Amino acid sequence: MWKDQDIGLGVVIILLSSLFLTQTAKLSSASAMFPKWLLWMMVFAAVLIIVKACVRLKRKGQPKQHISLREFGIEAGIPGGMLLLACLLLELLGFYICCFLILIAVSILQDWILEGRYSLTKAGLLRILCFSGGVSVLMFFCFSVLLSLPTPAGILGF
Repeated sequence: MWKDQDIGLGVVIILLSSLFLTQTAKLSSASAMFPKWLLWMMVFAAVLIIVKACVRLKRKGQPKQHISLREFGIEAGIPGGMLLLACLLLELLGFYICCFLILIAVSILQDWILEGRYSLTKAGLLRILCFSGGVSVLMFFCFSVLLSLPTPAGILGF
């Protein structure tokens, strides 16, 4: 159907985001702000995926190689499972702690996928911790301070 699987993925993400956007119509404007913002960011990311696939097709004239089911399980299933676990722990740990932990886990997993083995050094782990902490503080500043959005507080109360 599509010459590149990334084009199909982008279209599916846009369709699912559009479907989920319709579900936010019944929410109050304050409650719907964060989900709508997140869904619009998903649409934007999907458009970027489609554009990247089209540019790759134009330059190389061939689609990206298909991945095996095992590779898909590793590259999509494990991060998906980590996100599910973060969602389940969201009320207990809180939004910002879950974001911090998921950023660490995804960074370590990405290194493992790219290198084929765990290859992080102490400096690499320190960089991941600093990055995850910085992004979490930035999200706290954006969501709680600037936008005054309610987020699950968790055990530490923020």
